[in-house]
Amino acid sequence: MKWRLPWRANGASSGQRIAVTVQQGQIDLVASRNGEIIASRSVMNADLVATVSAFREEAKLQNPACSIVLATGSYQILLVESPPVPAEELAAALRWKVKDLVNLPLEQAVIDGFPLPDDAFRGRQKMAYTVAADRTALQQLVDELKGCELSVDRVLIPELVMAHAVNESLHDENTEVVLVIGRHAGFLCVFAEGSIYLARNVGLSESTLLQIKLDPSRREEILESFLLELQRSRDYFESQMGKGVVGKILVVPTENDCQALCEVIRERMRMNVELIDADEITSGSAAYNVAGAEPLLLASASLAAA
Repeated sequence: MKWRLPWRANGASSGQRIAVTVQQGQIDLVASRNGEIIASRSVMNADLVATVSAFREEAKLQNPACSIVLATGSYQILLVESPPVPAEELAAALRWKVKDLVNLPLEQAVIDGFPLPDDAFRGRQKMAYTVAADRTALQQLVDELKGCELSVDRVLIPELVMAHAVNESLHDENTEVVLVIGRHAGFLCVFAEGSIYLARNVGLSESTLLQIKLDPSRREEILESFLLELQRSRDYFESQMGKGVVGKILVVPTENDCQALCEVIRERMRMNVELIDADEITSGSAAYNVAGAEPLLLASASLAAA
């Protein structure tokens, strides 16, 4: 899925790209040239135009293309029956399908979606995920980036960026859960043969993990709630999709050490849990020197368009 945008720009320099995520004052940036990461930055409470412009100049990029990766939790994702229409008409059909389900007025929403594989739900019913984002907020970000001499041509969601990483970087076609713990929100995807079969938000983030450190008395409450979500997602996938059992859980590296969390998941869920090596996604680039799920997704998004 890549939004069909009225503001989609043309004429960007071939082979140059900046991927950006903006969330709650945090600006994450990754730049690539000809399929190689050449710069990365993560800053807090800074002016967007000044920060991006300086980043572009330091990376020596002239009129680069730009991918916006929406911040986890900043959009709505809904699983619905897929309308029987051609792929080019899916977005319009989904718009009417979810008009009473989106949490903002329909005229204020940018809506698109992507179908699940044909064999999902044992082939009994064609399903699709619908994604709805705030048009005004997105347009404002696009306008600001244009002021930085960036040509926005892609707006992506983290779930599909992760799908690209699974296929292109991790080269794993097994059935597995990929867990992404962002700064303020998290999500999981269940993949089989490289395709998304299930995507769900989870109530765990870097901020909730910080709450555990500051108030250890809440540890069991937070972890039990998260583990219940994880268990229910696995049970739902295994009982409904007809794709066998989940073999392991892959965890995207967080800004702070998450080895303890991986151990908890391993013990409570009795599953194989592996921490993804960031170098597998960034190709070990020395220019990638930031930490956290958001920058790593940007690295994948920047390279995806190479």
